[in-house]
Amino acid sequence: MRLKGIPDPRGPLRSTRDQVVEGIFGRHTALVDFCEENYAITPFIAEFWNTISNGAYIILGALGLHYAKQENLPPRVMACHWALIVLGIGSAIFHATLMKTAMMMDDLPMMWLVSVLVYCTVHTDPTTSNLPLIALLVTLNLIVIACDLAEVNQVYHYTIFGLLGAGAAGRFLQLEYTHRNALSPAVRKKAVAYFFSGVALILAGFAIWNVDNIYCDNIQPYKARYGMPVALLLEGHVWWHILTALGEYLTVTAGACVILAIQEGHQDFDFGHGVLGLPYVKRTGPSQMSKKLQ
Repeated sequence: MRLKGIPDPRGPLRSTRDQVVEGIFGRHTALVDFCEENYAITPFIAEFWNTISNGAYIILGALGLHYAKQENLPPRVMACHWALIVLGIGSAIFHATLMKTAMMMDDLPMMWLVSVLVYCTVHTDPTTSNLPLIALLVTLNLIVIACDLAEVNQVYHYTIFGLLGAGAAGRFLQLEYTHRNALSPAVRKKAVAYFFSGVALILAGFAIWNVDNIYCDNIQPYKARYGMPVALLLEGHVWWHILTALGEYLTVTAGACVILAIQEGHQDFDFGHGVLGLPYVKRTGPSQMSKKLQ
């Protein structure tokens, strides 16, 4: 990722790697430009592989929706998977165009996804008011929107996103510990394993993305020297998309199993395995969803 300044009317704006900054959609207005060479594959997509790799969010989100409907899971679980799909679509549009408006279509769905995760993990008691939590999440999302509109350094967005993600993870661990009897020991063990596997994948994706950011100028010559498929394997932001998509899917699946077992019934949930062995929440008892839980 390369931070870019305000466009200079005296001449074309270039990144430190002499990136192409104008394409079929016009002059790039996004505040960031990633390590992938712009328009290297086609003149119609700025960052081809960064765009295509967002399919991981869309595919995994669609699979999650399918399994949630199949098992008659409540709408809040489906909302998590919808958020993953919207993130994939928004991020793909951003990487394809590198326009400022499209950048918000990437930033805001990231916030929506983590906000839904926080809501689902924090508001587990339908007898309590959810208004304070909703007010907090809406406020934080508005702050991110304001920062994007004001072209403030994205560290604020990433900080809020990271804190919310850490909060959701911490809340899951608290629920899993305090309600350890909600699931059988075998299912509980699998839920914890899927959760930590998801977190590990997200952290690995974040680490690779940062290596891509920091050492981009050192990595680029290897892409040019070896070409495909090595060049694709060295696209760090592509791995960020793939690993975080899979990580989010696993953490949502693990969290849904634990929370639904707490809310709906003692040990009435397990994990099934679908496409490519991906886990999903499977009912082992009758649905006891109440309107409040939906």
